[in-house]
Amino acid sequence: TTTPLPKPKLPEAPYVEEQDPEGFPIVEGMPCQRNACTFTVKDTASAYQTTCCYHRGVPIFHEGSKGWSCCSRRVLEFDQLFKIDGCCSGRHKFSEKPKEEKVECRHDWYQSGVFAIVSVYAKNVDKTKSTITLEPSSVTLELKFKDGKTCSKAIKLANPIDPEKSKYEILSTKVELKLFKKDGLSWAD
Repeated sequence: TTTPLPKPKLPEAPYVEEQDPEGFPIVEGMPCQRNACTFTVKDTASAYQTTCCYHRGVPIFHEGSKGWSCCSRRVLEFDQLFKIDGCCSGRHKFSEKPKEEKVECRHDWYQSGVFAIVSVYAKNVDKTKSTITLEPSSVTLELKFKDGKTCSKAIKLANPIDPEKSKYEILSTKVELKLFKKDGLSWAD
């Protein structure tokens, strides 16, 4: 008998600390935007002179405990979450992240034999930044466009599919999903 080899774990991309854009105007009273940092500008000339102590991860909530994805410390009370000392240090950041513009994408489908084909109409999708997840009863698309816009779409399927035998292709004008019907039956509208 042969034992299958474990799947290799891909190394995580190195963390790159976000910085304020060159020439970003800093004014008195402006707070640092990093998670858990409580620094507020008192003197614009020395805004970057102190070290920022922050969390680079996101807040997590699990079975009553709260914490940050980047460190192991947990608390029970919500108001204590933002008082957990930062696990990273670096330079303060005063600019906010730009808000992503969300757009809607129209979709349509048809079926032939053992496949249901879904077309999501979306031009200029960035293949490297988009994700498509095929599950037995749903399809989730997080499409990132080359102009920075985003389309998030979750499609609940009426009948089960086989994700292993299904596939998708990102084309210049649409995303085409070729979903393998698990039971081979005809789907109703």
